[in-house]
Amino acid sequence: SLATVLEDVEAELAARADAARELVTFQSGNPEVFSMMVSQITPQTPPMLASELMNSIKLSTASEGGGILLQALSEMTPQVKAKAIDVLLSRPQWTAALLKSVEGQTFDLSELTLEQKRSLRSFPDANLRERAEALLAMGGGLPDADRERVLQSLMHVTEIQGDVKAGREVFTKVCSACHKHGEIGHAIGPNLTGMAVHPKEELLTHIIDPSRNVEGNFRLYTVQTIDGLVASGMLAGESKTSITIIDSQAKEIDIPREDIEELTASRKSVMPEGFEKQISEKELANLLEFLTDKGLFLPISLDRYATAISTKGLFSNGDNGPDRMIFDDWKPKVFKSIPFVLTDPRGKATPNIILLHGPFGPLPPKMPKSVSLPCNTKAKAIHFLSGVGGWNHPYDSRQTVSMIVRLHYNDGEAEDHERVNGVPESEFAFQLGGQQLRYLKVSVKREQSIEKIELVKGPDTSAPIVMAVTVER
Repeated sequence: SLATVLEDVEAELAARADAARELVTFQSGNPEVFSMMVSQITPQTPPMLASELMNSIKLSTASEGGGILLQALSEMTPQVKAKAIDVLLSRPQWTAALLKSVEGQTFDLSELTLEQKRSLRSFPDANLRERAEALLAMGGGLPDADRERVLQSLMHVTEIQGDVKAGREVFTKVCSACHKHGEIGHAIGPNLTGMAVHPKEELLTHIIDPSRNVEGNFRLYTVQTIDGLVASGMLAGESKTSITIIDSQAKEIDIPREDIEELTASRKSVMPEGFEKQISEKELANLLEFLTDKGLFLPISLDRYATAISTKGLFSNGDNGPDRMIFDDWKPKVFKSIPFVLTDPRGKATPNIILLHGPFGPLPPKMPKSVSLPCNTKAKAIHFLSGVGGWNHPYDSRQTVSMIVRLHYNDGEAEDHERVNGVPESEFAFQLGGQQLRYLKVSVKREQSIEKIELVKGPDTSAPIVMAVTVER
């Protein structure tokens, strides 16, 4: 009866997708069920149904599945074919079938994306990994291992005046699957909003050699389950009973700890090497122009500078108390026409706010007494979602200095702006559950370019919080 629903082209798409999922759950090792689902994917199949069928096919454990899927690739549209290759790379037996097809010259490795090639090179099975390395090397599919040489060969691109509009199109086509910039893209890798505070040379270095200074949150993890399923991506969260991997399609995969056979943390970044093979030098110049384009407002992403996780207890030992600051969502916010970019804590996994040092509680004494943010532009004002902290007003209403905003100009001069506790220089901005978040502004006195913005803990006993910073040029 499930097969009848699955093959009924007049049935609702959701019903057909549900039937496929139930069918493979009941008979996961049956190659006939596998073939039946694959046969429903044709150029006429609606994309939504094709995607759901591929998700169900991935649940199969049929050892013959790799060969069946490989035979059907030639009749698939490019989008569905890419997903089918992801499925082939999800189990050792199917991956072995793919490599055998490459060795028999019936499949070309050039059809793999950078992420898929990276998955092959980090595959848990050592034998398959070595076979893949050899085949990729023979076919010229491996990026140059000397990333410094590649970087220097492309450094001249930073001197080219690119086109911002064309660069936006490059970002949307090539980068948005893993990165956000404003409202564009998905937040798998670092948020690239506000990257204009960095010079082109620095951005190019991160693009060409993403593993040079990879942050812990963005390392590549590969998991193999007891039943042979392989998943790779960013470790986005974990609990006592499971871990969550986000793959290159921004899909969250929850894996129970009891099902994990092997978990490997790579020293490599989630972003694969070889970006230079995807686009031309002209497109790269346009992309850099887009990323470094400075508008009137320049939000500074706190991804790399955050010190604490606002969804966890900030001033007590528990993680479920009122001393947390949680937005309903972590999309960019606007207050008084000023755009602010928030860092997503990914549950309770990623630092997303700057919490400065304080003498009280379990966490504040471990926090830094200052944090510096890049600016590299002239500014009229610096805007903050801040103005709150532990042991500030109304707990203590004395007019003491809680935080100093120190502007470092590129001529070596510095300018201090003291933020005083209990003084109404900030105003209410957002209500976060039982907590409020306030807005405050620092007016810049000089017209010189500001190299960096340093947030310095004042001499009082508070522990100030900063959730977002935007430079007004």
